[in-house]
Amino acid sequence: MSENKIEPKPGGRGSRRSSKKQKDGQDNRSSPQLLEINKLIKKFKPITVNGIPVSSLSKPLDEFLTIATADKSNDLYLSFLLKPSDPDFPYDLDFLNLSLCIPGTYPYKGKTPSLVVLNDDIPRGYSVNVEIGFREIATLAMERRKKRPVESELQLVSGNDLLSMVLTLDKYLERFLSMEKKDTIKFVKTIRKEAKPQKQDRKEKEKPVENSLRAAEIDRFLTRLQSLQINLFKETNQNSIYKFELPFEDDAFTIAIDNLQDIVIQRLAVKLSIPKDYLVNEKRGIKLEIDLSNSSNMQLINSIEDKNLKLIFGKLISNMNANFSHASVEMVKAKNTSLTSQINMFVQNIEKFLRPPADFARWLGANETLNEELQAA
Repeated sequence: MSENKIEPKPGGRGSRRSSKKQKDGQDNRSSPQLLEINKLIKKFKPITVNGIPVSSLSKPLDEFLTIATADKSNDLYLSFLLKPSDPDFPYDLDFLNLSLCIPGTYPYKGKTPSLVVLNDDIPRGYSVNVEIGFREIATLAMERRKKRPVESELQLVSGNDLLSMVLTLDKYLERFLSMEKKDTIKFVKTIRKEAKPQKQDRKEKEKPVENSLRAAEIDRFLTRLQSLQINLFKETNQNSIYKFELPFEDDAFTIAIDNLQDIVIQRLAVKLSIPKDYLVNEKRGIKLEIDLSNSSNMQLINSIEDKNLKLIFGKLISNMNANFSHASVEMVKAKNTSLTSQINMFVQNIEKFLRPPADFARWLGANETLNEELQAA
């Protein structure tokens, strides 16, 4: 948001004084925006605020919201659960996990509120229908509060504030989900290049004697992928954590989402965590995460201008982390203990790892079945 100025409530003497107090963050409790937010969260308890779990906020929720909404240059993000209220709701859906974006200048001017559906169990195309439906509801509410005539089949529930928008979404949820699924996300230009082993003498490092298989696997991993300049970042009582970058040398990996900017990934800096009981405990696989301390990763994230797109990208990365952990455990159970194989599998199939966990699990199961059939042939 480019607006750094808080718009005063129209009319009345003393509006300038009220505006100054809000700028200083001293008295924001009576702002229309905060009043609407407080009304909303009484009905729908937030899970996170600006990506931070409510239980981890540095201040009590009401105080945190007062300070956060005083700065009109920043948007506010609330995540919460919406349980369909219709007793005859026809879909097998316990709740919607929603992230609501409230623009910093709301309700005076600028963008309308928007939301992103975070459920893994809803195909993305149907989620987009819900998001578009909410956009129509928010636009209708904003026009109605400005007393502008608007033609719409939708009927707002209980006014035109934030709570009304969410309640109206609940009212028309079946309608939005019954619309034809939009095919919105496609993955293109994926890399198909395996890392090649290179021979090079190097000094042996001390390894834990209690897990020689793990030590040998790490040694092979560091030798075979030494071109990636893998560095030991940290040793803890639970894990060995390595940092390195995965380059997309043949072509960039592009995430294309309809009507939004493409996300082009040239390099991906990651952290790999190897448990100390790896190969001793079959239920413990390795973990791969995006390195958020890496400048190139942060540059990529900061280049995403659209706030909703940034949320979608964050969800895709969360899918990637969860799916890699799941795949690693399955590979260990299948006696494929090679760290290099697991990294190569990720690089060669990255578009699959970004899918919702349920879709990925089905793909992985089919992939393992195919490999077994080929080996038996």
